[in-house]
Amino acid sequence: MKLADMTCTHCEGAGLELQAEGAVVCRYCGTPNQVEGVVCPRCEAVNAPGAAVCADCRQSLVKSCPACSTQNWAGAERCRHCGRGLDAVAHVINHWDTNPANRLNEQMRANAELKKQQLADGERRTADFAAIEQRRLAQVAEARKRRDAQQRMWSIGLAVALTVFIVFVAVILYAAYVSK
Repeated sequence: MKLADMTCTHCEGAGLELQAEGAVVCRYCGTPNQVEGVVCPRCEAVNAPGAAVCADCRQSLVKSCPACSTQNWAGAERCRHCGRGLDAVAHVINHWDTNPANRLNEQMRANAELKKQQLADGERRTADFAAIEQRRLAQVAEARKRRDAQQRMWSIGLAVALTVFIVFVAVILYAAYVSK
């Protein structure tokens, strides 16, 4: 269905018009009207909600912002997220209208910021790895202490068993010697 075939919700006049930024108004009384679906900026056909291509003229109903990649209505002049102009010609004119020295300075600032961010990220990762290594070394030291304590206990137990065995043998030998 086309906007020209739709009636106004206020005056019931036939014929709605598409205004800037997608507003739909009555051509007779000027009342804004809500339309269920996406209006094609080229042929003014009303498409299903969420449609990406016009069912009537096959034109795209969305376009991406060159700055932030937000999807916008194809008839929008500015990005709804960042406010940047969506017209490609205006973008190129704006780009070439900028002083090359200023563009270079902007790129150098952006690169410096990127390097600073990368350095901070690298330092954070290094600190994370150092903390992991400290925990690993603490666990190794704790395991070594447990192993050493266990070895001491075995050594003491073996010394006591050996002493008991020697005393037992000495008692038997003494008893054998005394009984003769």
